[in-house]
Amino acid sequence: MLERQKVDNISKLAEEHKKKMEEMCEHLKEKMEDMEDLQSLIQTLVINERLINNELQEALKGLKEILNTGTLIGIKRMGELDEKPFQMVYKRKYTTEEADAIAAEPCSVWQEELQKPNWHPFKIVVVDGQTQV
Repeated sequence: MLERQKVDNISKLAEEHKKKMEEMCEHLKEKMEDMEDLQSLIQTLVINERLINNELQEALKGLKEILNTGTLIGIKRMGELDEKPFQMVYKRKYTTEEADAIAAEPCSVWQEELQKPNWHPFKIVVVDGQTQV
């Protein structure tokens, strides 16, 4: 009888260990599936990162080409006079400080003339029905 109890105890322990092993195997399978899903996600993210990086490099290359072409984009202020020629003329007759002050007056007079809508500094010629400046 004692041996029978020992055998029963050992079989119960074996059953418990077997159940525990099955639970652990099931848990391991779930973890493996999760790991495969994460690896797939990582691979997708790496591919997307490479594609975006390639697009960024192409855009950067294009921007460098645009900036290195030597063309300048600027804005000219049409209709405004440069004061320097006026100052240069008056510097011949007066000191630098006086020339700046005196040159401002004729420059402003000419500036006012340029702002008048009916004043045209160009001669317009009509040739064969087409206007030319």
